[in-house]
Amino acid sequence: MLNDQQFEAYNALLKQIYGNRDIEQLRSIVLSHLPPLVPYDSAAFFLVDPTTHHFLEPCNVGLDLNKHKQYQDYYESLDLYKKAVFSKGSIPPVDRSSDYMDYAGWAKNEHRCDFLLPQGIYHIACLQVLNGGFLLGEISLHRSEGASDFSDSEMALLKSLHDHLNNAFLEHKRDSGEIGLCEMDCKYNIIDANIPARGILQQRLASGQSVYSYLKEICQSLVNSRKARPITGAYYWNGNLSLRTGSYPIKTIFLEGEEGKKDITFLNIIQLGHNHGFINTQTAFGFELTKREIEIAALVARGNTNLEIARKLFLSENTIKTHIKRIFIKTGSSSRSELIYNLFGPNQS
Repeated sequence: MLNDQQFEAYNALLKQIYGNRDIEQLRSIVLSHLPPLVPYDSAAFFLVDPTTHHFLEPCNVGLDLNKHKQYQDYYESLDLYKKAVFSKGSIPPVDRSSDYMDYAGWAKNEHRCDFLLPQGIYHIACLQVLNGGFLLGEISLHRSEGASDFSDSEMALLKSLHDHLNNAFLEHKRDSGEIGLCEMDCKYNIIDANIPARGILQQRLASGQSVYSYLKEICQSLVNSRKARPITGAYYWNGNLSLRTGSYPIKTIFLEGEEGKKDITFLNIIQLGHNHGFINTQTAFGFELTKREIEIAALVARGNTNLEIARKLFLSENTIKTHIKRIFIKTGSSSRSELIYNLFGPNQS
């Protein structure tokens, strides 16, 4: 039973969940609103690859962001708690470590003793974001050894938030589902892909060739034969993905950074729907972007954060935010994905 203060905090959180369509902002907002309801010492809100269950791009509170790379590179395969939860068949909406792990035996695990405990992570409670059985995100709340374990009432509260967060992610998927984005590095390895693109990557062309193999061939051909593009440092290929389930327009963009071949990436943009009549077909110059705005737009397309763009251009982060707002207004974009589509999308020539 919630007290008056918790009830107000719960309602405030629900308003934020349903009033915010930006997943990046939503993750930060959820973690900042949870302490009055479920106190924690540190926390992370991960996006998750639904096909591999790999944890991606954490939004952290009280944790060193660099630790996530250590987890990805080494400790993830040693994570006994994750294996215990995800090996039971259907993924539970919520879980806590004390329900799955024998703490005495767990203390001998390398991930537990060398990674979790040094960060003050003793008790863990998790909330899984699911869609059709696929894991899209996970909230991981942590308490130190001296703190009490997460109570049954706190777990019940997290479970009550489960459906609301599922709905928020589903709405985000609907909003961004018309565009599949897949970024590849100079060796044609996949760096990142949004949920619609991941679905496409699991399919095959009508010829039987895998989508990944086909995208790799496109990127290789771009390296051998670059086509000029109004955006500085970008070259592109237009075509169609002829899958067994249908045909989708695709644009693959060759993005060459300032360091030449060492900074090459490829952005594959796949048009999955046919509701883009509102999209402006002008080029970047047609949008009357300044040289600086074109430079920033190209960095956005390469997946740089505001802070990373600021560092590369030796500007303040607030200045970059102002530029991006102006770019959004000029291009009629409401998100980074839409901006990339408006500038580089399959219908652009």
